[in-house]
Amino acid sequence: MTTGTNLALRVSFLVHDSAQAECIAADALKFVNDALHDLDAAGCVLPLEEDETLSLSVATYSYTIPTVFAYVSEVRIEGATTGVYDVLVPKWQYRFGYDGAAAKIFFDPNWFTLTATKKIKIIGQQRLTELTGAVTVTVAIESFLRERASAYLAMHLAQGGSELSEARRRLHEVAWARSEVILSHMPEEYRIVPGSKPVPGR
Repeated sequence: MTTGTNLALRVSFLVHDSAQAECIAADALKFVNDALHDLDAAGCVLPLEEDETLSLSVATYSYTIPTVFAYVSEVRIEGATTGVYDVLVPKWQYRFGYDGAAAKIFFDPNWFTLTATKKIKIIGQQRLTELTGAVTVTVAIESFLRERASAYLAMHLAQGGSELSEARRRLHEVAWARSEVILSHMPEEYRIVPGSKPVPGR
């Protein structure tokens, strides 16, 4: 699997700085993370995840949303069988907001029937997180990061006035165009699920 360090090295190779002499490894990795921020800004997220750590309590209608979630697509509760989350909570029975510094889900006591000890399943997606050198790159976004980071690094090095400057400017244009094509074909599971609610502050 490709790590952040491996990907940054590959990007350096593509812009003819394989020894990372013109742009050190740490800065090359920053360009990779710049590309990742572009993905985040375009609305790309990680595939659906589930969390079953919350339990309903007596007379408690607000619960902290697990920090992993930036978007929530469904909230479910255990039905008659423990561990089977077959009761879907309609979106109009809850809202998201802040209670102090924490993002919370607030169930509407006028509509939501509280059953103590039942557990809640939250289904949602998290944002992409910055890469460090040893972190493994998610396969589905690797091609985009490679092309977009190459575009950024090529344009950066083209400002140096070396004999490769013109070639790097052309590489910037080609790599940027490739990254745009890849972005337009991003797998469906990396897009925000329609109807999801954004978690405040995330």
